[in-house]
Amino acid sequence: MIISRLHFLLLFVFGIVDSNTALGQGNEPFIVGRVWEATSKAPAKFANVYFKNSGLGTISNEDGLFKLLIPAESSTDTLIVSFVGFKPQRVGIALLSLGDTLLISLQESVTELNPIEVTALSPLVLLQKALRSTSAKSLTPAILNTYYREFVSKNGHYIKFADALVDYFIQYRADDFPEVDVKITESRAKSVPYNTGAKSLGDIEIPEPINLEILPRFFDIEKKFEVRFNPLDYEFESYDETDGKRDFYKIQFKPKSNVAKVLYKGNFLIDKVNEIIHSVEYEIPDENVKYIEVRNLLGVKFQVSKAKVYVQFQMISDKCHLKYAKATLGVHVYNKKDYNVTHLFTSEMLVNKVGSNIEQYSNREKYKKNSIYKRGNNYQTPFWKGQRALLATEEEERIIKTLQAGSKNQQQRR
Repeated sequence: MIISRLHFLLLFVFGIVDSNTALGQGNEPFIVGRVWEATSKAPAKFANVYFKNSGLGTISNEDGLFKLLIPAESSTDTLIVSFVGFKPQRVGIALLSLGDTLLISLQESVTELNPIEVTALSPLVLLQKALRSTSAKSLTPAILNTYYREFVSKNGHYIKFADALVDYFIQYRADDFPEVDVKITESRAKSVPYNTGAKSLGDIEIPEPINLEILPRFFDIEKKFEVRFNPLDYEFESYDETDGKRDFYKIQFKPKSNVAKVLYKGNFLIDKVNEIIHSVEYEIPDENVKYIEVRNLLGVKFQVSKAKVYVQFQMISDKCHLKYAKATLGVHVYNKKDYNVTHLFTSEMLVNKVGSNIEQYSNREKYKKNSIYKRGNNYQTPFWKGQRALLATEEEERIIKTLQAGSKNQQQRR
């Protein structure tokens, strides 16, 4: 009973938010690279890495690392690395020494971040127009072939990890959020127990609020944000930006100082040529967390302590679709006695391929549960080393190895 009510509660809570180099498989040639900002030496997180002719590519992880398979038709192509605010780098594939890590240092673009003064459109109008355009240009129905990964921690101790190759089937049944069906082709999952030290409750297992169906729902960016942003509560600013090739509007937003409610701060990048959202990043500021309602369930209190989202889109031909999404949610659970645990849930999804032939999959293939952990380890190949996977950061690799060792020790004691 308490678990079912907890699940309902967390769906409500998330509603206010709702928001080591790996080896390639087989003998296929691939590129491994690291991208950073030349002046600050900081890694270029989520930089776009793609082939000039085909447009196929990936993104760098939070360490600036990326891995990209080289298809036969791209063996004479040019690799482009672009990052907003910096000049793009181009490298001929034929000139690369495969097996070595490609090091890419990005120089800042000469374009200055000047407030937009010449446009007749206000930042809010620009944003609303781009949201409508992004939604209108989305491919529907759609199949997203993705790599999905998630972590769960309690009080800073990681207790769960899972990743999978996931296919999402997205279509509209009515004038509402898109309907999402899931198919998992391969998966792995690791978990270890955690002792809270609390005698009053022991440990509480919270159903993952960022489940398999949350991230692909950013597919319809207009509906995702139309109920979340009241213009009267925000300050908007617009700037011109460039990645050396494309021009963007950068629209920053933050809560007005006199508004005491749960609001976000962040920014949108709008692709000027395609008139779509290139990316959006937002979070609840620390000073606004205090406005989040505390929920009480049978003497146990729950409050969101952190919420952060990053979403990136891309154009293929004349259609727009999700490229990458990441969400982080913290939930503080406590009582008056001795239970005091902060749960942190992090999920990310990299889209590798997009199609529209939903009929090729049967209902029997679709995964009926929201959690990868219920499927467990079920794979035929080390898919996390393949082309579809997003490289793990050094910290993520450390966490995965620790959980694998802990899970193995736990099985040996049984």
